[in-house]
Amino acid sequence: MKVALVNKHYQLGGIETVIHQLRRGLPQLGIATELWISEFGKLPAGEPVRPLYPPALNRLLHSRFAKLTEFFFPRREWTARAFEKIARSDCDIVHVHGFDETYADMEALVTLACTKPMVLTLHGAWLFTGGCGQPLGCERFTQVCGQCPQVGVWPVPAEDNTAAELEKKLRLLASAPIQFLSPSLHLRTKALRSTPGRAWNITHLPNGVDTAFFHGTRKHDATARRALGVEPGRIVVLAMCRDFRDPVKGIPLLLGALQSLTEMELQVLLVGSYGEQVSVQLPGHLRPTPLGYVGGASARRDLFEIADVFLMSSMEETFPCVVLEAMSAECCVVSTPLEAVQEQLQSGVSGLLAADFSATALGNALRQACENPARTLEMGRNARTVVVQRFSEEAMVAGHAEFYRRLAG
Repeated sequence: MKVALVNKHYQLGGIETVIHQLRRGLPQLGIATELWISEFGKLPAGEPVRPLYPPALNRLLHSRFAKLTEFFFPRREWTARAFEKIARSDCDIVHVHGFDETYADMEALVTLACTKPMVLTLHGAWLFTGGCGQPLGCERFTQVCGQCPQVGVWPVPAEDNTAAELEKKLRLLASAPIQFLSPSLHLRTKALRSTPGRAWNITHLPNGVDTAFFHGTRKHDATARRALGVEPGRIVVLAMCRDFRDPVKGIPLLLGALQSLTEMELQVLLVGSYGEQVSVQLPGHLRPTPLGYVGGASARRDLFEIADVFLMSSMEETFPCVVLEAMSAECCVVSTPLEAVQEQLQSGVSGLLAADFSATALGNALRQACENPARTLEMGRNARTVVVQRFSEEAMVAGHAEFYRRLAG
């Protein structure tokens, strides 16, 4: 059996983490894979990775000639032709990730689904809303979108087109021959309540993490801490996201929670783009340390391994791989009360959840973790046990392999 994995990026965030886990694990179970991507800097040598857009044009699209390139060589038209190649290929199943119409249109997606058995993973809410990545409490997607509260916040454009977008998804996707996967129960429930998704066949298959790779054996190793610029005797709080300007990541809550720790001597590591904009707003006794964007798994592992607390301030998430990685590395996760994180840990046993989505509540939970290092250490160890038992990479890959075989046979 051979599976074509389709995605926008080769390396960026949690979606790409899942894809690379499947590419590593599926061949060991007798399932070959081939990755098709749309955006990339340079194609990795010696790997079965194929471009949805020609490499030469992709380079131009990331230069000052971007507008001209898109005008004369539209990405979507090239992707539609690439989808035709996938339809004619020797792949038995097509598994699409991270689809949001930025690299292909829905018509081409449905045409491919009518040619090859297709699996589509819900990594967010875009596929069943009028265009937002996360509804953030809005319920319009269950009836008719319009008057969107997220107008102008990517991926919703400044001119509200959410009503038309939801109608388009109802028309094209409601009865398309696509099998859906959801890594979280809460997202599956939302999708089944949505206008286009009420009749979808959605299988729950949680994300996993490589517990042999992410571990906490050097949790209080002084040498490891010094190597990363961390004072050995301080409690280390790690906050990590792709971009600290992202409004969904709840940065005002993170700032407020940290600023409330007026008398604590900590070291706060800020990992992600524009972390320096957060660090200048934190008091010196917290030793704020911006480290920029970290894309490699090895660099993330080293940071998790020396951190005591992983701080998550997001307003909504699907099923964050980064939390599972932190738990596997025996970090005590302190988080806003996200439905996704509630599926991953038990507050007070394997982590701490804030009472509500406020800086005060998140600060109270963070204070509990920092004031009692022994309890924090115990919760970190409990967190690793949960991941080993419920969210291992082996279980996730085996679940996908079983799903593919059922779909194919």
